[in-house]
Amino acid sequence: LWFAAQPGIMKINQDQRTATYYNPPALENRTMRQIVEDKLGNLWIGAQSVGLFKWDAAKGAVDFNKGIRKIKNVPQQQVNKIIIDSKGLVWVAFGLEGCYAIDPVTEKVIYRFNDQLAQPFKLPEEGVSSILEYNDSMMVITTSTQILLFNKRSNKSSLVGTAETISGYITDLRKDKNGYVWLTSTSGLYRINIEKNVFVRFTKEAGIDNENFVV
Repeated sequence: LWFAAQPGIMKINQDQRTATYYNPPALENRTMRQIVEDKLGNLWIGAQSVGLFKWDAAKGAVDFNKGIRKIKNVPQQQVNKIIIDSKGLVWVAFGLEGCYAIDPVTEKVIYRFNDQLAQPFKLPEEGVSSILEYNDSMMVITTSTQILLFNKRSNKSSLVGTAETISGYITDLRKDKNGYVWLTSTSGLYRINIEKNVFVRFTKEAGIDNENFVV
Protein backbone atom coordinates (compact mmCIF):
# COMPACT_ATOMS: atom_id res chain seq x y z
CA LEU A 1 0.00 0.00 0.00
CA TRP A 2 1.13 3.56 -0.77
CA PHE A 3 0.00 6.46 1.42
CA ALA A 4 0.20 10.15 0.54
CA ALA A 5 1.58 12.00 3.57
CA GLN A 6 2.17 15.49 4.91
CA PRO A 7 4.88 15.75 3.69
CA GLY A 8 6.20 12.85 1.57
CA ILE A 9 4.81 9.37 0.97
CA MET A 10 4.79 6.05 2.82
CA LYS A 11 5.00 2.42 1.68
CA ILE A 12 3.23 -0.24 3.76
CA ASN A 13 4.26 -3.89 3.36
CA GLN A 14 1.35 -5.89 4.75
CA ASP A 15 3.14 -9.26 4.56
CA GLN A 16 6.21 -8.06 6.47
CA ARG A 17 4.19 -5.63 8.63
CA THR A 18 6.64 -2.80 7.92
CA ALA A 19 6.33 0.85 6.96
CA THR A 20 8.92 2.86 5.00
CA TYR A 21 8.75 6.63 4.79
CA TYR A 22 10.10 8.63 1.83
CA ASN A 23 10.47 12.38 1.50
CA PRO A 24 12.99 12.88 -1.33
CA PRO A 25 14.21 16.43 -2.09
CA ALA A 26 12.36 16.41 -5.41
CA LEU A 27 9.03 16.50 -3.56
CA GLU A 28 10.03 19.88 -2.07
CA ASN A 29 8.93 18.84 1.43
CA ARG A 30 5.31 19.47 0.44
CA THR A 31 2.03 17.80 1.36
CA MET A 32 1.11 15.01 -1.05
CA ARG A 33 -2.64 14.60 -1.71
CA GLN A 34 -2.84 11.68 -4.15
CA ILE A 35 -0.74 8.64 -5.07
CA VAL A 36 -1.49 5.84 -7.55
CA GLU A 37 0.52 3.06 -9.20
CA ASP A 38 0.26 2.65 -12.97
CA LYS A 39 0.33 -0.64 -14.88
CA LEU A 40 4.12 -0.38 -15.26
CA GLY A 41 4.75 -0.12 -11.52
CA ASN A 42 5.50 3.61 -11.60
CA LEU A 43 3.98 5.98 -9.05
CA TRP A 44 2.10 9.17 -9.90
CA ILE A 45 1.98 11.59 -7.00
CA GLY A 46 -0.16 14.72 -6.71
CA ALA A 47 0.88 17.55 -4.42
CA GLN A 48 -1.11 20.08 -2.42
CA SER A 49 0.10 23.10 -4.39
CA VAL A 50 3.09 22.32 -6.63
CA GLY A 51 1.77 19.90 -9.26
CA LEU A 52 2.39 16.33 -10.36
CA PHE A 53 5.37 14.03 -9.75
CA LYS A 54 6.34 10.65 -11.17
CA TRP A 55 8.42 7.94 -9.54
CA ASP A 56 10.06 5.74 -12.20
CA ALA A 57 10.21 2.17 -10.87
CA ALA A 58 13.27 1.27 -12.97
CA LYS A 59 15.30 4.36 -12.12
CA GLY A 60 14.36 4.20 -8.44
CA ALA A 61 14.81 0.45 -7.93
CA VAL A 62 18.09 0.79 -6.01
CA ASP A 63 17.87 4.38 -4.78
CA PHE A 64 14.25 5.49 -4.36
CA ASN A 65 15.16 9.18 -4.55
CA LYS A 66 16.62 8.84 -8.04
CA GLY A 67 13.27 7.77 -9.46
CA ILE A 68 11.37 10.94 -8.50
CA ARG A 69 10.90 13.96 -10.77
CA LYS A 70 8.29 16.61 -11.49
CA ILE A 71 6.07 16.46 -14.60
CA LYS A 72 6.52 19.87 -16.23
CA ASN A 73 3.89 19.82 -19.04
CA VAL A 74 0.89 20.05 -16.70
CA PRO A 75 -0.25 22.80 -14.27
CA GLN A 76 2.00 23.34 -11.26
CA GLN A 77 -0.82 23.52 -8.74
CA GLN A 78 -3.07 21.48 -6.44
CA VAL A 79 -3.92 17.96 -7.57
CA ASN A 80 -7.38 16.82 -6.46
CA LYS A 81 -7.51 13.35 -7.98
CA ILE A 82 -5.42 10.81 -9.95
CA ILE A 83 -6.76 7.61 -11.52
CA ILE A 84 -5.46 5.01 -13.98
CA ASP A 85 -8.03 4.00 -16.60
CA SER A 86 -8.44 0.56 -18.18
CA LYS A 87 -6.15 1.54 -21.07
CA GLY A 88 -3.43 2.61 -18.64
CA LEU A 89 -3.78 6.37 -19.14
CA VAL A 90 -3.11 8.57 -16.10
CA TRP A 91 -5.97 11.01 -15.47
CA VAL A 92 -5.15 13.98 -13.24
CA ALA A 93 -7.67 16.51 -11.87
CA PHE A 94 -6.37 19.97 -10.95
CA GLY A 95 -7.98 22.48 -8.63
CA LEU A 96 -7.93 25.36 -11.12
CA GLU A 97 -6.93 24.29 -14.62
CA GLY A 98 -9.14 21.35 -15.52
CA CYS A 99 -7.83 17.83 -16.04
CA TYR A 100 -5.32 15.95 -18.16
CA ALA A 101 -4.93 12.37 -19.39
CA ILE A 102 -1.29 11.36 -19.80
CA ASP A 103 0.39 8.44 -21.56
CA PRO A 104 2.48 6.83 -18.77
CA VAL A 105 5.26 5.77 -21.18
CA THR A 106 5.78 8.85 -23.36
CA GLU A 107 4.29 11.29 -20.79
CA LYS A 108 2.46 12.93 -23.68
CA VAL A 109 -0.86 14.64 -22.91
CA ILE A 110 -3.58 12.64 -24.70
CA TYR A 111 -6.62 14.55 -23.43
CA ARG A 112 -6.96 17.98 -21.89
CA PHE A 113 -10.10 19.62 -20.48
CA ASN A 114 -10.65 23.15 -19.17
CA ASP A 115 -13.13 26.01 -19.32
CA GLN A 116 -11.28 27.77 -22.16
CA LEU A 117 -11.30 24.98 -24.75
CA ALA A 118 -13.90 24.20 -27.42
CA GLN A 119 -16.22 21.20 -27.31
CA PRO A 120 -15.93 18.35 -26.48
CA PHE A 121 -13.12 19.39 -24.12
CA LYS A 122 -14.79 22.45 -22.61
CA LEU A 123 -15.61 22.33 -18.89
CA PRO A 124 -18.44 24.35 -17.31
CA GLU A 125 -16.03 25.51 -14.56
CA GLU A 126 -12.27 25.90 -14.28
CA GLY A 127 -11.45 23.32 -11.62
CA VAL A 128 -12.01 19.54 -11.48
CA SER A 129 -12.81 17.85 -8.18
CA SER A 130 -12.78 14.20 -9.30
CA ILE A 131 -12.64 11.75 -12.22
CA LEU A 132 -14.17 8.30 -12.70
CA GLU A 133 -13.97 5.73 -15.49
CA TYR A 134 -17.59 4.61 -15.82
CA ASN A 135 -16.84 2.00 -18.49
CA ASP A 136 -14.24 1.39 -21.19
CA SER A 137 -15.52 4.32 -23.25
CA MET A 138 -17.09 6.75 -20.77
CA MET A 139 -15.32 9.07 -18.33
CA VAL A 140 -17.14 11.02 -15.62
CA ILE A 141 -15.52 14.38 -14.78
CA THR A 142 -16.83 16.59 -11.98
CA THR A 143 -16.26 20.29 -11.46
CA SER A 144 -17.38 22.07 -8.28
CA THR A 145 -21.08 21.82 -9.10
CA GLN A 146 -21.53 19.92 -12.37
CA ILE A 147 -20.97 16.49 -13.93
CA LEU A 148 -19.55 16.00 -17.42
CA LEU A 149 -19.63 12.73 -19.36
CA PHE A 150 -16.92 12.29 -22.00
CA ASN A 151 -17.13 9.45 -24.52
CA LYS A 152 -13.64 8.47 -25.67
CA ARG A 153 -14.97 6.52 -28.65
CA SER A 154 -17.33 9.11 -30.10
CA ASN A 155 -15.26 12.07 -28.83
CA LYS A 156 -18.40 13.75 -27.48
CA SER A 157 -19.28 15.22 -24.11
CA SER A 158 -22.50 16.07 -22.29
CA LEU A 159 -23.65 17.34 -18.90
CA VAL A 160 -25.59 15.19 -16.43
CA GLY A 161 -28.13 16.97 -14.25
CA THR A 162 -27.88 20.71 -13.65
CA ALA A 163 -26.14 23.05 -11.25
CA GLU A 164 -29.31 22.88 -9.12
CA THR A 165 -29.37 19.04 -9.02
CA ILE A 166 -26.59 18.82 -6.44
CA SER A 167 -26.47 20.81 -3.21
CA GLY A 168 -23.07 22.10 -2.12
CA TYR A 169 -19.76 21.50 -3.88
CA ILE A 170 -18.83 18.12 -5.40
CA THR A 171 -15.92 16.38 -3.64
CA ASP A 172 -15.58 12.83 -5.05
CA LEU A 173 -17.34 9.95 -6.80
CA ARG A 174 -17.24 6.14 -7.12
CA LYS A 175 -19.07 3.46 -9.08
CA ASP A 176 -20.60 0.39 -7.42
CA LYS A 177 -21.05 -3.12 -8.88
CA ASN A 178 -24.64 -2.34 -9.89
CA GLY A 179 -23.57 0.57 -12.08
CA TYR A 180 -24.69 3.36 -9.77
CA VAL A 181 -22.37 6.34 -9.34
CA TRP A 182 -22.06 7.52 -5.72
CA LEU A 183 -21.14 11.19 -5.42
CA THR A 184 -20.24 13.16 -2.32
CA SER A 185 -20.62 16.88 -1.83
CA THR A 186 -20.26 19.37 1.00
CA SER A 187 -23.99 18.88 1.62
CA GLY A 188 -24.70 15.17 1.22
CA LEU A 189 -24.31 11.84 -0.57
CA TYR A 190 -25.93 11.10 -3.94
CA ARG A 191 -26.70 7.89 -5.80
CA ILE A 192 -26.87 8.56 -9.52
CA ASN A 193 -28.21 6.50 -12.40
CA ILE A 194 -26.02 7.98 -15.10
CA GLU A 195 -27.91 6.44 -18.01
CA LYS A 196 -31.36 7.60 -16.81
CA ASN A 197 -30.14 10.87 -15.22
CA VAL A 198 -31.78 10.05 -11.87
CA PHE A 199 -30.40 11.47 -8.60
CA VAL A 200 -31.20 10.25 -5.08
CA ARG A 201 -29.88 12.30 -2.17
CA PHE A 202 -28.96 10.96 1.29
CA THR A 203 -28.54 13.35 4.23
CA LYS A 204 -28.59 13.18 8.04
CA GLU A 205 -32.27 12.26 7.84
CA ALA A 206 -31.22 9.05 6.05
CA GLY A 207 -28.80 8.15 8.86
CA ILE A 208 -25.54 9.77 7.72
CA ASP A 209 -23.74 11.13 10.80
CA ASN A 210 -21.88 13.83 8.88
CA GLU A 211 -23.13 14.94 5.47
CA ASN A 212 -20.30 17.45 4.91
CA PHE A 213 -17.73 15.67 2.68
CA VAL A 214 -14.38 17.17 1.65
CA VAL A 215 -12.10 16.69 -1.36
